[in-house]
Amino acid sequence: MRFNFKNKSLSFQIWIILGLILGGIAIILSIIIPIVLRSSFTRETYARLEDAQEYLLNYGNIGEGFFQYFPSTFNNEEFRSPSFRIVRHTLITKEGLKIGGNTPVQFGQVFVEDAINQVTENENYQKKLGDRVLFYRIKDIKINGNTYFLVSYISGTYRDNLVDEIFKQILRLLLVISVVTWLASLLLARYLTRPLKRLESKVKNIANKKWDIPVNLKRNDEIGKLGKTIDWMRKQLIKRDEKQQEFLQEASHELKTPIMVIRSYIQSLLDGIIPKEKRVETLQKIEDETFKMEKNVHSLLNITKIDHLANQSLQIEEVSLNDLILKKVNRFEWRNVYIDWKLNIDEINCKCDKEKLGVVLDNLFDNQLKYAENEIVIDLYEKDESIVIRVFNDGPQIKEENKEKIFNKFQKGEEGDFGLGLAIAKFIIELHDGKIWVENESQGVSFYINLPPQN
Repeated sequence: MRFNFKNKSLSFQIWIILGLILGGIAIILSIIIPIVLRSSFTRETYARLEDAQEYLLNYGNIGEGFFQYFPSTFNNEEFRSPSFRIVRHTLITKEGLKIGGNTPVQFGQVFVEDAINQVTENENYQKKLGDRVLFYRIKDIKINGNTYFLVSYISGTYRDNLVDEIFKQILRLLLVISVVTWLASLLLARYLTRPLKRLESKVKNIANKKWDIPVNLKRNDEIGKLGKTIDWMRKQLIKRDEKQQEFLQEASHELKTPIMVIRSYIQSLLDGIIPKEKRVETLQKIEDETFKMEKNVHSLLNITKIDHLANQSLQIEEVSLNDLILKKVNRFEWRNVYIDWKLNIDEINCKCDKEKLGVVLDNLFDNQLKYAENEIVIDLYEKDESIVIRVFNDGPQIKEENKEKIFNKFQKGEEGDFGLGLAIAKFIIELHDGKIWVENESQGVSFYINLPPQN
C-alpha cells in the first residue's frame, strides 16, 4: 500500500518533519564539525610550534651552549609515549647535517630535504609518515655567524585526540537536544491540534445547520483568526438563510394570490357571471396576474442560478456587444410599448462569455422597465481602453444608502418585492474582472458596466 504522508495525523507529521530536520542537521554537523575542528587545531598546533621556537630562541643561550638543549639520545618508543604533547626540536646545518642525533631517521631525512629546499625564513609543514601525522616548523637562524635550520615538531596525535574528544561531546549534546526537541514536539503537536479539533467540531455543527453555536477559540494567533473567519461565515449563513426564508415566504404568498384571482375569474367566466362586454377586461386582468406569476417563478429560479454560475467556468469567445444589445432590446421592447428605447452604441467586440453576459443584460433591462417612466437610453463606448455600457432610465432616483444594497442577494426593492437579478448581474461582471455600479442622474438613474481592457 502506498504511503501518503498528508493523510497522517498532524502530530505524526510534526514528529516526522522534526526528525528529518534533526537528522539532516546531525549529518551536516558530523561532516562540518570535524573539518572545522581539525582546521582550527591545525592553526593552533602551528601557533604552539612558533611559540616554542620563540621561547627557545629568546631564553636559550644562543652560542655553543645552545646545543645543550638538544638531547643526544632518542628512540621511537619515547615518541609514541604520552610525550606526544611535547614540542621537540632539532638543528640542521646549511649543509644538511643533523645536530644532536635526537630525531628518528625517517623524520630527519624529511627535515633535511625540506630545510635545504626552503626559500623563506619560516615555513610550516604537515606530512604523514607511515601511520603518523607530523606537524613541524622550520626556521632559519644564525648561531655564531653560521646558518642553521631550527626544526620544531609535534605529533598529529595531539590534534586528532582533541578533535575526537570534542566531537564526541558535541554528539552527546546533539543527542540530548534531539530527545528534548522530540518531547517538545509532542507538546507542540497537542497544543496545535487541540484548537484544530475544536474547530473541526464547530465546522461540523455549521455543516449540520446548527448555526446558533458560536465559534470562539479565545485566541489571537492564526488559528484564532481562522476561528473568527469561520464564525463570520456562520453569521453570514444565518443572514442569508433568514433572507432566503423571507424571500421564499414572500414569493409563495405572491404566487398564491394571483392563482386565487385567476381561478376566481375563470370560475366566474365558466359560470356566466361576468357579462360579455366585460370578458375582454377580465381576460386582461387574468393576463396581468399571469405576468405577476411569471415574475415570481423567475425569481424563484434565480435562487439556484447564482450557485449554478459559481460552479461554472467562463466560456470566453469573441462577441459583438452591439449585436448582443440589439437582440436583447428587441426582446424587451414589446413588454411596454410606451417606453422609448434610445441606443447610442458603437461597434465593439469583446472577449467574454456570451451567454452569461446576456443574462446580465436581461436582468438589467428588466430592472429598467420596472422603473422607467418614458425612456431608456443605452450607451456603448470605449474609455481608457476599457469597455463601458451605460443603461439609463428616467424613473425615480435611488436613495444613497441603497445604492450598494440593491446588488445584494434577496434585497427588497422599493415596491416591496424581492429580486436576485442585480445580484446575479454583479456576480457575472465580477467573474469577468469587471465592475458594475449605479449613479443618480438629474432626471433618473444610470447603471454602469465597466469591462477590463481587451488583450
